[in-house]
Amino acid sequence: MVKYWWYFFLLPLSLWGLEVSLEPEEIGRDEVAILTISHSEPIENISLPQVEGLQFQNQGVSQFSSLQIINGKTTKTVLFQYSYAIIPSREGKFSIPSFEITDKKKNTYHTDPLVLRVVKQTASKPTRPNNQETFILPRLFYQLEPNKTFAFQNELIILTGYLVSDTKEALFYPLQMIRPLIANNCVLYDGTSFLSSEIKKHQNYWYRPIHQWALFGVEAGALPIGAPQMIVVTPVGQVNLPIENIVLDIRKQTTFIYRGKLEGHTSLSSAIITQGSSIAYTITLRGTGNLTMFSDLLRGVILSNLTVSPAKTKLVLTNWGKEPEFVQTLSYQITPESSGSYTIPSLTISYETIHGEKRQLHLPPQSFEVLPAFPDPGEFTYLPVTGKTIRYVGQSPLFWLLVFVLGVFPFVFEWWARHKTKLSQDESYARHIRSLTRMDEYFTEAETLLKKQDSHQFAQTFYKTLFSFLLDRERMPRNLDKRQLFEKLKKHSWSNEEIETLKFLFQKLESLAYAPSVESSQLHEIYEKATNLLKKHYRLV
Repeated sequence: MVKYWWYFFLLPLSLWGLEVSLEPEEIGRDEVAILTISHSEPIENISLPQVEGLQFQNQGVSQFSSLQIINGKTTKTVLFQYSYAIIPSREGKFSIPSFEITDKKKNTYHTDPLVLRVVKQTASKPTRPNNQETFILPRLFYQLEPNKTFAFQNELIILTGYLVSDTKEALFYPLQMIRPLIANNCVLYDGTSFLSSEIKKHQNYWYRPIHQWALFGVEAGALPIGAPQMIVVTPVGQVNLPIENIVLDIRKQTTFIYRGKLEGHTSLSSAIITQGSSIAYTITLRGTGNLTMFSDLLRGVILSNLTVSPAKTKLVLTNWGKEPEFVQTLSYQITPESSGSYTIPSLTISYETIHGEKRQLHLPPQSFEVLPAFPDPGEFTYLPVTGKTIRYVGQSPLFWLLVFVLGVFPFVFEWWARHKTKLSQDESYARHIRSLTRMDEYFTEAETLLKKQDSHQFAQTFYKTLFSFLLDRERMPRNLDKRQLFEKLKKHSWSNEEIETLKFLFQKLESLAYAPSVESSQLHEIYEKATNLLKKHYRLV
């Protein structure tokens, strides 16, 4: 649970609610556990329960604050932490029931039940050496070591927390976190996961690195840093680990500006969209400085006929080699109001290197095309359906003679009568029969336009041809849209791969309808791909 406290320095505390933690959840008979209650508001009353075999001792309240600077706007947030030491009088499994907490604003919270296990001795606890009648506790303390004692505003400072002892074995005593690092008026990131565990010796002391932070001072002046408070489990019991606090000197900059390495790029989710759709525009920044200064780079940029959503920001510590490296993405949803060509202009960011050299980062422009919304399939004019447009195999005299000779004329006559009746009364049936017998009427116009290499008219006509043929052949209503057509085809034995191919063909025809110029080979390729796809399911006459 302790590790989550480091996110205190990364998230706005306005997002924090009340949090209750118990560390550790299993202790030895002569050890203590720490109950911690954290809230963004002062707490007025904590109604701790009475638990037989456990004693609660108030350890006081701590107040942590953090300062965040975004585009020159300062936001200060505060967290209040209340700690209780839990001392067991016997071994066993103890249930701490839900209890009530009320803050200064009269908001009431009910905690979840907690469980504490007390054993004879925890597995992690060192045992007293058997070969010694007395045990002398080695000197052991916690020391913060910055890579520099002074820095300018928004300049990177690296803090390393060392466990220091005059004996190497003491560096591996188990530790329990009581209170995290305290640092006001700064932006702080935890980089312990990137920390090297190399132990070093200086003079008569051994140093083991156990914590690491990247820090950016925000306000000029003295910046006090409170080291984390921990309990160390020694062979003679638990003791508070001595700590050494430090003070850093943050010097004022003449201009409030980003300092460090900086690079970036922009991207669009698509180069062509249709009217009514949105496009994703992303700015990615990578650097070694305080990237939180760039929270909305499109603010103040004039984008005519474009609606821009608020930026969604994501910042992560991605690497820690010689120095920490951060990546921040700013994502926008951009919706054009009309069709046409649009350009998001280039963006320029001024910054300084760690040596004070002035630089500029130029992010390239991004352009995209917005096509008019394609006509709804319901607006298409379908080919007329009449009895004269249908050609039957049975029109051959030889066929009728054969049928008569075989003596099935009555049955055929009855079927013919029903068929003619259904043709006049059931439009979907008539369209289905036409799609079976007069396939050439669907594709004649498209083939003519293909030979003329009229790409725009071919794209619109072939789009209509595919759509109307599939509706007729599958006996579907004419008012279906593309999404409903695809769902129906899936139920009629079309595979997912074939559906995706059909979607691609429709999208390609939409784009070709407005493309300035198209090669003849591309038109033939689309035509052949479409007819080959249809041949898998239908016999084309």
